[in-house]
Amino acid sequence: MKVELFGSLACTGEGHRTPEALLMGLEGQTPEDVEPAAIDPRVQTIKEDRLINIFGSKEIHFDYHKDMLWHRDKVLPEHSK
Repeated sequence: MKVELFGSLACTGEGHRTPEALLMGLEGQTPEDVEPAAIDPRVQTIKEDRLINIFGSKEIHFDYHKDMLWHRDKVLPEHSK
């Protein structure tokens, strides 16, 4: 699985904690349900183990440094500049 961020989202994503939100969402967490204190430790485990538990039901390989792609210079046609 690859996660791709484009344009302004890619440029500001890390500062706005977008990667953490995406990873938690992929694991099936919602903003209403996620325990804030559990986010950083869980993200660290995903990065270290290179595994993510998709929607809490299937564990797959996910190498954060290879599979989270940042396209800072590319804007999708449907997205405002």
